[in-house]
Amino acid sequence: MILTNKQSTVSEDCPSCDHSHHHKHALHVESISVRYHKNLALEDVSFDTQCGHAVALLGPNGAGKSTLLKTIAGLIPRSAGIVRWRNQPVKKWSREFAYLPQSEEVNWDFPITVRGMVEMGRYPQLGAFKKFSSHDEEVVDHALELMHMAELGHRQINELSGGQKQRAFLARAIAQEAHVMLLDEPFTGLDREHSAQLQQVIRQLTKDGRLIIASHHDLNTAEDIFDQAMLLKRNIHAFGATKDVLTNSQLDALYKS
Repeated sequence: MILTNKQSTVSEDCPSCDHSHHHKHALHVESISVRYHKNLALEDVSFDTQCGHAVALLGPNGAGKSTLLKTIAGLIPRSAGIVRWRNQPVKKWSREFAYLPQSEEVNWDFPITVRGMVEMGRYPQLGAFKKFSSHDEEVVDHALELMHMAELGHRQINELSGGQKQRAFLARAIAQEAHVMLLDEPFTGLDREHSAQLQQVIRQLTKDGRLIIASHHDLNTAEDIFDQAMLLKRNIHAFGATKDVLTNSQLDALYKS
């Protein structure tokens, strides 16, 4: 299933901060390196961004895009470097981060309805003995409606199309009230209609003040979806406004090196 973590009224990583979505909430990644055994997957990766942006991670297969997403989420250890969220070190999963894996990593045979999966975004906040409150129900309803999934709430997840599955996962992250959404190849396998719907969703989430970071492979659509882009191949070749990063010279340097 989707890997996310909970959010509470006060974050363990930032106890003095509230959880309203704010364009000034900043993510700071400094000198990140990651090793798989003896192989260096990421080397000295540093960048800064903040809520209200959608960032495309672009690079060839094996460039470290998935590794970077999982590292930011706290799912794999760093061999060097630091991740700061809202001026506080992220030592483990932040309650304000949601990670959505690639589709093939998900067990689609898991017996659960769409609504049941979205409700799971609220479970960690309830504790061992608390029951769903009217507020929790309202949060789940809002997430399903925002993703246009309310009418499909009773369906089993294995009955959904590719685009519907992506929207259901995003609904769970929204029910979690995550500030940062880390999406691993969310457009893979989607037809044109569902891809267009997901593009619209990402733009709306960004407008609402969330930070979206997604690995992406289609250079032709990147500028339409993402306002920032990172060219990655073990380390960062370029990062900034999408229109400034996706130049022929920088793309040639990345893919031909």
